[in-house]
Amino acid sequence: MIETINVSEKTLDENYRFRTYLKIHADEKILDCQFKKLHAKYFKKEECYHCRNCCKVLGVSMSELELKKICEHYKLDIDKLKESVLKEEYGEYVASPCPFLNADNSCQIEDCLPLSCQEYPYTNKDERLESLLTVVQNSEVCPVVYHILEDLKEIYHFKRR
Repeated sequence: MIETINVSEKTLDENYRFRTYLKIHADEKILDCQFKKLHAKYFKKEECYHCRNCCKVLGVSMSELELKKICEHYKLDIDKLKESVLKEEYGEYVASPCPFLNADNSCQIEDCLPLSCQEYPYTNKDERLESLLTVVQNSEVCPVVYHILEDLKEIYHFKRR
């Protein structure tokens, strides 16, 4: 099991320097393949059930359509959710921490997850070179992203200070 993390300021600074290093030295297609391979190595859905940092720190984001599906599926009052726990931002409904996270780290809407939840931490997507800032920021939240960056530092022979 991957343990939850507490990224130090030193490591975070190193990750930002590594981001710059990759921007200069990495080939986009090769880097995407490396991210996908490492994502497959580390990312196991069961691990998320233990951590749920993304739910606690980043919260949830969903479209109007996703919110309607969730409310229909779970027989929830959409207006009550909008009033009590969700804010509308840029055409999405958001809340942090996620109001659907139970005290035992289980998810109340597991059968109807919004796309943002399904795809997080996005390390198996193309164009990671263009989103390295988000990757570094996610390394503070997601242990999988942290370990992927650590492995990439080894692959690229990144000099640590």
